[in-house]
Amino acid sequence: MITPPTPFAPSPEPPASRRFPLVVPMLLLIVLMAALDMTALSVAMPLIVSGLRNGLDFYAWPFFLYMAVFTLSMPLWGKCAGLAGRLPILVLGGALYATGAWIGTLATEFVIIVTSRVILGIGLGAMFAMAMSLIADRPSRRLRQAAVVVSVLGSLLGAPLCWWLVQQDGWQALFRVQQGLGIVIAVWAVLTVRAGRMPSIPFAHRIYGQLSRSEAGFFTLFAMPATLMASGLIGMTPQAGEAETPLGIPRQPGFATAALISTLMGAVTVTMLVFLPIHLQGVVGLPLRQTVIALIVIGAAVWLGQAVAGPLSRPGSHRLIVGTGLAMTTAGAAAVARQCHGSPLPTPEGFLATLALFGCGLGIAHIGLVAYVRHRVPHASQGTAMGLFMFARSIGGPFGTGLIGGLLAAMTGLSTLPYNHLNQLLGPLHGSDLLPRELTGFLPLLHAATIVMHWTIAGLAGFTLLLALLWRGSTPPDVAGGAD
Repeated sequence: MITPPTPFAPSPEPPASRRFPLVVPMLLLIVLMAALDMTALSVAMPLIVSGLRNGLDFYAWPFFLYMAVFTLSMPLWGKCAGLAGRLPILVLGGALYATGAWIGTLATEFVIIVTSRVILGIGLGAMFAMAMSLIADRPSRRLRQAAVVVSVLGSLLGAPLCWWLVQQDGWQALFRVQQGLGIVIAVWAVLTVRAGRMPSIPFAHRIYGQLSRSEAGFFTLFAMPATLMASGLIGMTPQAGEAETPLGIPRQPGFATAALISTLMGAVTVTMLVFLPIHLQGVVGLPLRQTVIALIVIGAAVWLGQAVAGPLSRPGSHRLIVGTGLAMTTAGAAAVARQCHGSPLPTPEGFLATLALFGCGLGIAHIGLVAYVRHRVPHASQGTAMGLFMFARSIGGPFGTGLIGGLLAAMTGLSTLPYNHLNQLLGPLHGSDLLPRELTGFLPLLHAATIVMHWTIAGLAGFTLLLALLWRGSTPPDVAGGAD
């Protein structure tokens, strides 16, 4: 579930183009594709693992690598667009996206799925970076609001759309649709986007600027996301020809803690979306439709929490809002983990209520971080601050997925029975085609793994709550200023 970052202030003289109204639907389609992807794959992945009869030990890899290359490639695409122009990057991004999806349709081994997701992430990173830069260049509040609305719809529609596609033509249908969308974006860009260099470089490139100028920095860029985050916060400098970026704000203790909170919130959000279907489909044996409902409840609750907390935002209220939201998220995650001890679930309604509590808390906490930016960061620097928060949350997703995925691989690797049978628990038959000896040997192992995973997610949420309670959440008088 990817939220479009708050774009920078538009260029003083955005390039005029009569064709731009034709570009707008393409930009919103790219935003929709980014929002749809995570929840759609969360629904499809158990079926992919079951269909290929391998991959449970690498379950997290398609998510982890996709999010990592998507996030870390965007500033590099921004740099390339500054040299070659947006049009070639958009066309290349669409071509890469279509190629990655085509490879996914041919998958007979899980490693092919992983390769497909890496190429998809690189392609979508190129398209998303260009879409954000085009949106930022237009002084249109309606366009930015439309991007947010499309992102909300995408996060809610991803799961049911994937469920419908799977019912029609299996999990391969998801990759076929992605292949078509990549081709559409490439052709659309050729027909509508004006060639020329970017008049403004996306925000994330400023963070990566110093790192990408040396071999050591280039290695850090891809191999150490956590170091990248810390280095970006400390060493951010403006590039030649760009507006001066206030450097004092990211260095303040209150801001650094807020960015870490945002990172951990990203980890908690993504890991719940990615790994919840394993328990629901593999252990409980729920049909795919009910897994879709569970994911929709989380997504809807996030936006409901934001809608409820938005009007309550006041100067100085950010710590209370963030703390309240994270307390709800921690309670919800702990309740989910507690209910995972039972199979079947105690009550479906109670389980959905805990998921709603979890999601609503995340939405409220997000509004608290927005309140911090609005009331504690100078107005001219608010775009920079929100961009950093969104970047931090994007980094948190791969971190959390890698952590929980490692636990899953370690625990399921303890089995001495034929490993490919374990994957069949995630399929539509839920292991009913296994021998009783195999089923009794595998199911408790998978059940124990999901319990550990969900308690780890609850632990991450609790640690984030502790940070929020200790958060100073203020900046010195020389940088604190007007809010709006």
